[in-house]
Amino acid sequence: MDWKMYRGIWLTAGWTVLFVILIACESAFAEGGESEAASQGTTKAQDSFYFLINPSSQDVLEGSEITLNCAVSRDKHIVYHWTMNDLPVQNTSRRYQDGTDLRILRVLREDDFGGFRCVATNTTTMISLKSTEARLNIMWIDQGGLQLKQPSDESAIVPGATVSLKCLIQGNPEPQFEWYKNKIRLFSSEDRVRFRDGARKVILMAVTSDDNGMYSCRAKNAAGHLDSSDSFMINVQGSDIPILDVSTFTREVIVKATEPATLHCRFDNSAVNSDWYHEGNILTNTSRRGGHNITVFSNGTLYFNMVRGRDAGTYKCVGISQQGKVQRFTSELKVAALEDLTAKSFEPRIPAHRATVVPVGERFELLCLPPNGFPAPTVRWLNPSNTYITNSGRVRIEDTSLVITYTEKEDTGNYTCVASNMAGNRTRKVQIVVSVAPTIIKGPSPTWVEEDEEAVMECRVTATPYPVTQIRWMKNNELLAQNRRFSVNQATGVLRVRDVFLSDAGEYACSVNTTGFPVVTSSPAPLTVRKKLKFKPRPINTKLELRSNAKIHCRAEGEGTLVVKWLKSGDMWNFPSHILDEGGTLVFTGVKKSDAGSYTCVATSSTQGVINATIHVDVVVKPWFRVKPQNDTAVEGSSVMLNCVAAGDPQPAVQWDKNGELIRNIDDGEKNRFQVQSNGSLFITEVYVEDQARFGCTAGNNGGFAREEMYLKVKSMDPNGPVEGSDIIHIDTHGQVVTGESGQTNTSAMKTVIIAVVSAVAYLVLVVTLVVVCSIRLLRKRRKKNVDNMVAVTENGEIKNPEQETLMGNQSRSSHSHTTRSDDVHSHVSGANSHFSGTSSHPSHSSSSRSKKRSSLHNFKFPRDDLQTIGMLGRGEYGDVFLAKAKNIKDGEAETLVVVKSLLSKDEHHQFEFRQEIDMFSKLDSEFVVRLMGVCRDREPQFMMTEYLEWGDLKQFLFTSRKESGKRLKIPALTIAQKVTMCNQVALGMEHIFTRRLVHKDVAARNVLLAPDLNVKVANLRLSRDFYSSEYYRYRDSVIPIRWMPHEAVLDDDLSTKSDVWAFGIFMWEVFSQGDMPFGDLSNEDLLQAMKSGDLLQPASLPAQQCPAELQTLMMRCWADCPKERPTFSEIVVLIGELTVDSDV
Repeated sequence: MDWKMYRGIWLTAGWTVLFVILIACESAFAEGGESEAASQGTTKAQDSFYFLINPSSQDVLEGSEITLNCAVSRDKHIVYHWTMNDLPVQNTSRRYQDGTDLRILRVLREDDFGGFRCVATNTTTMISLKSTEARLNIMWIDQGGLQLKQPSDESAIVPGATVSLKCLIQGNPEPQFEWYKNKIRLFSSEDRVRFRDGARKVILMAVTSDDNGMYSCRAKNAAGHLDSSDSFMINVQGSDIPILDVSTFTREVIVKATEPATLHCRFDNSAVNSDWYHEGNILTNTSRRGGHNITVFSNGTLYFNMVRGRDAGTYKCVGISQQGKVQRFTSELKVAALEDLTAKSFEPRIPAHRATVVPVGERFELLCLPPNGFPAPTVRWLNPSNTYITNSGRVRIEDTSLVITYTEKEDTGNYTCVASNMAGNRTRKVQIVVSVAPTIIKGPSPTWVEEDEEAVMECRVTATPYPVTQIRWMKNNELLAQNRRFSVNQATGVLRVRDVFLSDAGEYACSVNTTGFPVVTSSPAPLTVRKKLKFKPRPINTKLELRSNAKIHCRAEGEGTLVVKWLKSGDMWNFPSHILDEGGTLVFTGVKKSDAGSYTCVATSSTQGVINATIHVDVVVKPWFRVKPQNDTAVEGSSVMLNCVAAGDPQPAVQWDKNGELIRNIDDGEKNRFQVQSNGSLFITEVYVEDQARFGCTAGNNGGFAREEMYLKVKSMDPNGPVEGSDIIHIDTHGQVVTGESGQTNTSAMKTVIIAVVSAVAYLVLVVTLVVVCSIRLLRKRRKKNVDNMVAVTENGEIKNPEQETLMGNQSRSSHSHTTRSDDVHSHVSGANSHFSGTSSHPSHSSSSRSKKRSSLHNFKFPRDDLQTIGMLGRGEYGDVFLAKAKNIKDGEAETLVVVKSLLSKDEHHQFEFRQEIDMFSKLDSEFVVRLMGVCRDREPQFMMTEYLEWGDLKQFLFTSRKESGKRLKIPALTIAQKVTMCNQVALGMEHIFTRRLVHKDVAARNVLLAPDLNVKVANLRLSRDFYSSEYYRYRDSVIPIRWMPHEAVLDDDLSTKSDVWAFGIFMWEVFSQGDMPFGDLSNEDLLQAMKSGDLLQPASLPAQQCPAELQTLMMRCWADCPKERPTFSEIVVLIGELTVDSDV
């Protein structure tokens, strides 16, 4: 029994337990819901649905907007309605049912007081359920004044009398009250001031002239606070006090900003002084407020020549008698104000930047609420002619509402709500359009057009103009989406189809939709497309290899009898004997130099005439090596020539690379040591120890590429003395072998180096001795552990051959050895393309040194002898992808599971992409992206090792967890919350890639790995040649995931972060569709054709209960036709992170 069987048993047990728990929880939840529904009151027998969301009682301010929510567990065949106090709620412009919810735009305490219930009815069984009752605690506070309770008349207020005042401000909840004298708060005292009825009343005991002043109250509750609308004056006589002239005193004045204002406060002759104070400061004729002057007259008058908003407030008039007695009274200066009208000032709400459409003949009513202002504003309406509407007639005003009893077409226009008070007017226009029923005067006519031409079909309509009326076109009873080829002129109703395809033929009809009226559809008319005489595909310029066998195809299509022929410029229809024209296909047997030139393909149709296309054919010689680079050995400090002479026609260019890195890309200090000779050979002026590496020589011309590699071994300098007269073998520009002297090395420098080396060797001998002793002890422990493991495997019915456990075999093993795998993995036979091909003459390095953090690609090197194959995962474009155990690749783990991608392809482009992928993963460090664990590049095939998660790729898990999955291992379906979490983790991983300015190029569920805790990481398995071959498509000599790519990536090869965003949108769709194939109803060819024709492609929409609406909106943004309109991964992370989803759904 192998590790997969163990994992399967563990998964089965774990998921079975989880599944049982989920069933138990859901049963308990359902029972709780049913019992709750029963307690809520069932109008008929209990049905199989219950309330998921009950409307809840809540506190709300009067005049504010509120929504009562309602939803049941199963909404199929369910209709909703609302009741208030067990009576149906009638829809109005203020209060109406919005889907399943009840929306109240403006809460009123009189109309919305009562119990609200949501009633859900199953239309098939007619069983209804009532929700729990929801009540609104409407909080409010109303303006009120002061009332004199004792004595009954103001004239009875004399010295020694008891005065009682009551505050008339009302509110819910019951307000708290405060009392003020001259805007200074009063506090209770037994002998002078007493409060009653929760301070709603104040009692002044035995009043005297000291109690004179202006009295007011303030009320506070949760709805806010208000001051009394007026104040009460107490002005009793007393000895030696200044007497206020009540008849001229200004208690309150309201003025418009920028206008003058006057406050009067006159005392009798007993007053020797009269002053005005504001905010504790005395006002004089030199005082300036807000940049304007004030004047204080001797008779007690205060004058403002221009009032500003900041002048509003309380002003205190103070009179002083000759005996020093003081009397104080306050006046209020109020500045008129008026707020603007907004969209919320209307009921029903008016649409932003759009007209309000009303069908002809219907009643229309629009309420305009007065805005906040002081004094309270009035509301009037202007008609489209800018005259005020009266309160009578067919078009009239009722209170503040615009009412049209019976709409007519002439009522269309802009109506203006005008709110007015002393501060001025505030206006807001409302565009009202009265729509009329549409009529199709003339439908489309039968149309004939040739392929690639433009088709025009007309639909004449009388109706209210666009956008109230929209004209859509249908093909074969399906609506056409407008795009770059299909366009509709809404003014004329004309449909234009550019660059017509044969597939555009069909029955076309126009559909007219006017707001307020049923859709009207014309009779269909056929569009007939005649096939055009054309080349398919058009022949292109071609390069032929000298002395090779080749074919040049020319195919045409059209109507009638077709004849396709080739001719060569100057030779007419006659070709040499080695060239045959086989019905449009030129067959070359042994291409000759003379075959170069211009060729013309001529296609003739018996009914459509003649077309031709001319191409140019070049005869080339692909690069080949006259002298191939050979493995060589050089001495440190000497120079060496690496020979490589290539030939071809045209003469190929030569490039060298060192361990896969182009020589020209090495930094400037290194670059000066490497000199590419005119014949292509590489001369190293001074050899370093780090030059021991694999060098590649690549020759290329327009006929192709050729590549050879060699290994350069570097020896340390002779400790007995300098190296002299070393022969250097190199090739001259003619490819001839020449020998020479290397020259003398610096003797003194050599001696210095030798001393350092001898000292280092002595130190190393000591270190190596210690390492050997420790290694022997460690080896003994490992052997004992391996024997125990082998016994355990035998007991499970399988005995493994230790020789088959090593991925690469040891150095003496033949390149034809093979590895035995599990029964479900095909035998991976070694050979020229095997993982086990070739042996190394260079000892592998100890893996124990890899515990240090790797900071460069060099530090990712890993000895392939420490890899042990487990099984094949599949085949990719570069080569095999398999699972292996890596020894000591991770700190604290003797063996770690890794994914190994091999480079078996000799294609230069594949080798470049393989190196690019290694480079990408070496720069990434995120918990949501698999980590690069190591690379093996010392010999072919090259390996890259990445992190592996135990549950494999997400695509397979999505398949297995589907309800209709035929797998015996039943896994509960993922919840929406789990799916959202997976999408968020992949988005975080892609954001990390995006911030490193890298492009993934293949974001899909098959390239995401899953852990047992359902956490995911972005990977790049790219199994394009077997397991997921159906999800890839060969296009332009490349294998691409066409169903995960936008049009610019496929057609223009424009791969960017924006194309990754598109693919991420498809990935989210995969997750919520449980692994469905995107565009499953289209073949790859149809998908490509749709991209070329400019169709806006998006996968099928998902049911609302299957995917949150916010995520579906995000998917649509990811699939925007213009790349600039797609969000960034940073935006995506924020949007998904802010999404709230019930963890049990």
